This record gives sequence, C-alpha cells and structure tokens, in this order.
Amino acid sequence: MKLKLVTLNAGLLSFFGGLLKFAPFVEERVIELPRQLRKLNPDILILQEVYWQWHREWIISELRDLLPHSLYSRKIRHLGLENGLMMLSKMPGSGSLHLFQAAPPDERFLDSKGFFAANLAMSNGNLNVINLHTTAGGFWLHPESSKANRIRASQIQQVLDYARTVTGTLLITGDLNAGPGVSEENFRQFTDTDYDSIHDLLHPGSTEFTWDPENQLNRTSPHKTCPPQRIDHVLIRKTDIQSGRLQPLTSVICCREEVVAVPSGKKVTVSDHFALNVEMEWEG
Repeated sequence: MKLKLVTLNAGLLSFFGGLLKFAPFVEERVIELPRQLRKLNPDILILQEVYWQWHREWIISELRDLLPHSLYSRKIRHLGLENGLMMLSKMPGSGSLHLFQAAPPDERFLDSKGFFAANLAMSNGNLNVINLHTTAGGFWLHPESSKANRIRASQIQQVLDYARTVTGTLLITGDLNAGPGVSEENFRQFTDTDYDSIHDLLHPGSTEFTWDPENQLNRTSPHKTCPPQRIDHVLIRKTDIQSGRLQPLTSVICCREEVVAVPSGKKVTVSDHFALNVEMEWEG
C-alpha cells in the first residue's frame, strides 16, 4: 500500500498571551494551517510547535474527516509551555512522550522538548513513528555553537537508545535542527548508524532547504543570521529498506507559498518552516 507522511514545524510558539512570538501572525496562520495541510492529503501528519490546546483542537476538528485519530501529550516539565509535538493519522494508535534529559537551562524550565513515540495500527501490520524536535539552542545559544551541538547530540542519542528497543518498522521524523551542512555531526548520528534520510536517498546532493532566513516570518527571528538549511527530515531504517518493508517513492518540500493574509495586506507562509511530504510503499 502507498503511505504518505507529512512533517512540519508549525511555528506556533508564543508566550505571555501572544505578546512574544518567535514567528509572527500566529493566530492568522493557525486558522489557515488545516486548509493547506488538507491539500497534501497525508495518511500521517507530524507537527511540531503546536503548544496551545485551542490550536490543537482547531487543527483536529478541521481535519477530523481526513485524519480522525490524534496523538499528543500536554505534559509540562517545570514551568511555562506544554510539549509541542502532535500527530494525526488515518489509522488508530497509541504513544508516549519522552522528555529530553539534556536541554539548555531556559528550555529545561520554560519548554518541554522531547520525542513522541507512536505505534499505529495499519491494515497490514503496525508502524512505529517517532516525532521529535531537538533544541535550536534556546534563547541564548547559537544553533550551531559547540554547546548547542553537544546538547543536541545527547538528545539524539536518547532517541537512538529508545529506537533500539523498538521492534518492527520504524520512522523517525521531525525538526532535527541539523542536516546536510548545518550541525552536520548531529545529523550524522543518524546517517552513520542505521538510518537514511529519505529526501537524500531520492535527491542525492540536494541543496533544497526547509528553513529560509529570507522568509518574511524569519526576518525578525533570533536565528535570522543563520543560513538557509534543511533541518526537517523523515529518516528510515536501512534494514527496513533492505527487507522491503518500506520503499521510499517521493520526497517533496512544500508549503512554500505565501497564502495567509495578514493585517498589513501582505501574505505570508503558514509557517516559518516548509513542510516535507514523503510517499512510501509499505509492505508491513
């Protein structure tokens, strides 16, 4: 059977009742988000940075006819934000949230970053999917600083240690804040072990990116001086490819269009990231 998975960092982070936003126009973008995601017709939708319950409920209600099953956790580490990971699926499933043991001091108290491990009941077997969002350095660390890379390395190692306990077919997907040419040593923690990036398998040497500092939403970002980068990925076990359980077919970077009307009269993209739309052949 064909299986389509879409992953997107929705960029809906805001504090203090919306007074502080990392990417502007949160309210306008979240209203438009389900309509744009519906066009992609995914079987599994993976989202990061969906922090507020009314945002979750809006997305779920608007996509319920297409993706009737939702998985997320409202867990808070200490203070501040709930976890921002969310998964919608055509198939029922269950899952658990695992908070990262390593984090910058501000994220340790104000954020609840981690990974959500789900098991989905497909028509011909179970599929394991891990949704993750590693640190970009918090408020004060540069995303590619040595300290941010060390923290991210610990977070990725925690994911890899958990993945070794998972039997059956597994996908790891989300915002790694690492990729070809950017914090590449963190990216290689996956690719030097048992995982391949589907986009890189299908587009060797690709210079496409999923985060662009020239995007209007990023021009006031704390990371506006960073280069364009492809940091959103779908990773597949090499053994799952070799066994024929999953075969990558297509991988397309999408949601690049400026479709959200904002008060200035201009239009912006639905997120400060672009989405990654991957299609696979699933044998189960």
